[in-house]
Amino acid sequence: MGPRTVLEAIPLQADGEKPDFTRSWMLPLLRDHVKRTELKFFFEYFLKLAIKMRSKVLALAQEKRSVESKLFEVACSQIWSLLPGFCLEPTDLLDCFKDYARTLGEVLKTDPSLRLTILSSLRRLITREENKEELAKYAKNYLPILFNLYLTEPQNKSEDQIRLPVYETCKLYLFITDKQLVTSFFEKAIERVRSAESGIFMQHASIDLCKAMVSCINEDQLQELYELSKSLLQDSNRTTKKKAYSVIREICSSESESCKDFVKANIENLRLLLSETVYGLTPATRALRLNCLEHIVSQSTENVKSSVLDIIPEAVLCTKENSVKARLAAFNLLVAIGHALLRYSPNSREGVKEYITCLLAGLAGSTHLVSATILSIGRVMYEFKDQLDSEIINIVINMMCECVKAQSREIATSALSFFKILFATVDTNALAQHVQTMVVSLTSIAEDSQRPLRFKTKEIFTRLVRKYGYEMISKMMPENYQKQLTNIRKVEARKQRRKNMNNEDSDTEIYTSKKKNDDFDDILADSDDDLLDDEVPERVQKSHRKKIQAPCLEENAENDIVDFLDPAVNKRLLTVKAKNKSRPKKQNDFLISEDGRLIIEDEDEKSKSENKEKKDEKSDILCELGASSKKNKRKYEDSDDEVDKDSISIVHKGIHRTLEPKAKRRWPGAEYKAKKAGGDVKKGKFEPYAYVPFNKQALNKRKQVKVKGQFKSFMKAAKKGAVVGMKRKAREAKRKKNH
Repeated sequence: MGPRTVLEAIPLQADGEKPDFTRSWMLPLLRDHVKRTELKFFFEYFLKLAIKMRSKVLALAQEKRSVESKLFEVACSQIWSLLPGFCLEPTDLLDCFKDYARTLGEVLKTDPSLRLTILSSLRRLITREENKEELAKYAKNYLPILFNLYLTEPQNKSEDQIRLPVYETCKLYLFITDKQLVTSFFEKAIERVRSAESGIFMQHASIDLCKAMVSCINEDQLQELYELSKSLLQDSNRTTKKKAYSVIREICSSESESCKDFVKANIENLRLLLSETVYGLTPATRALRLNCLEHIVSQSTENVKSSVLDIIPEAVLCTKENSVKARLAAFNLLVAIGHALLRYSPNSREGVKEYITCLLAGLAGSTHLVSATILSIGRVMYEFKDQLDSEIINIVINMMCECVKAQSREIATSALSFFKILFATVDTNALAQHVQTMVVSLTSIAEDSQRPLRFKTKEIFTRLVRKYGYEMISKMMPENYQKQLTNIRKVEARKQRRKNMNNEDSDTEIYTSKKKNDDFDDILADSDDDLLDDEVPERVQKSHRKKIQAPCLEENAENDIVDFLDPAVNKRLLTVKAKNKSRPKKQNDFLISEDGRLIIEDEDEKSKSENKEKKDEKSDILCELGASSKKNKRKYEDSDDEVDKDSISIVHKGIHRTLEPKAKRRWPGAEYKAKKAGGDVKKGKFEPYAYVPFNKQALNKRKQVKVKGQFKSFMKAAKKGAVVGMKRKAREAKRKKNH
């Protein structure tokens, strides 16, 4: 129907004189559901109302009636929040936009509180193909406004937050702008970057605008921008270096034809520029540099074997950077180098073997380099696991077994992570010949590293037990590890029994299990994915599986015999089980209690329980993906096991009020507390008047401080009570003496 028809039937009843009009509840509904409608209706109806309210805001502000002014300002912003919905695939943009384009530009310049709304609306209009030609006519008006907003140094946090939406809107608008107009904007931005009068903020903002124009300029302008960025790489300012690398990355990664031709023509110059070793870069800048190298290596059309040798050491070392972006860029670069080497290698297996052999040279370096090399080899082996040769697998595993026994904990940790990657890389049968060597190395970890690495070691032992059985691993383990292995066996057996018990109730249903996520990041994660799979409640696991009902025969009357030799019997085979026809149909939607009263469930409570189930399911999914902590997952799992007995009893009674008094939480010793006075009362019970319950957690060494603090509070209260008692006793003695 559209908002025009709805508001004709149900008027908004807003005249702009009061901020709290009767049907203000309609504004959120319109904001969330309006699309593919008349944009002109917003300008004719809502814009006039918003302008009227805006004038009230200014008038009340001058009169220093701040509360009323704020109410009108909120109502005005709610009305403007409808604009993005009207800009989602509007039906009349070509007819009405020319009349109101200037109004939007003025609001964008003058009202900071509405900028996000208008920017979002412009982006929605630009993304629609049939609107681009019309909006391109106003690029000469809108782009200068957007550039000025981006080039203005923010004075507060709200102004700083608006800069990214402004930049994204600039990028989208530049794509539909006339090339000649883009050229004029580009020349002005380049001048600002080169100008000595420009401040550091203006220079950096101008570099960003040049980067936004990369996909819209020709090869000559790209050459000019490249030379400028090349000179900025030598700048002493770290942020300037970062901006320069970001421009080069944008040029290398752009999909425009001019950028592709430029990179193809200058790929050797780019490679020489980026192959030079640079020191003192921040992790964020290092990540941009590695991204540039990745694009150069991927787009190389010649054999890169001789050129990548200078790149590999930097990529390997960056796998241990603190920055997540830098580590990810380093791993991606190592993979890109491998693919580039295989493109020009006659034998893929020999190419991978040669690449891994080159990486193995890093094991002779410093502790940090050895640790980074281990992770790099693991990533490369995981990526090219189908091209691995048995000889190189044997060499790598033997070296990693030696690294596990290293005195350096950093090296041992990386080697254990490599073992986890190994289970997902090498076939179980091929890995069986190395199990003995792996077990010996795992049980020979340096003494000072055994306790910090015990959880990682246990994960690997658990996987070995799952793959090769308890009996085989037990024979290889020394005596002092047998207790841990026995615990692993018991835990695995318990999980298997729980699985079997839960699966007994689903004999008539067939499940296809969801494919397990086999990403490299999940394998490197500290949490054991297999363990998490087993710990997820069965209720949640079933929700992740696709149910397929087993085939069944069509049911007929009792005396109707099915002839299985009949050629037409397959016509009576159903894929969906028919419902029991003898079951009486439900007469109404309400439950009936034993005394005949209707039981009407509270919809709010029902929705709360449904939301809770969705939240639990989401938490399990997040745990599987590594986006949620184990702690939260365990908390939700524990909550599933608890049964709310009160809610069950109320549902069956059909009375919508609590019939039994709610049990209050009672602290140990609360029964001795006096009702009208301080202290404790014996009440004919045993002494002492309050007890501290036994708790085995009090013996935990890691929780000694917490337990000591608890007992300190007990002692403090006891001393306080003793002092009060002594003073009272002294007063009584003095009173008796006076009498």
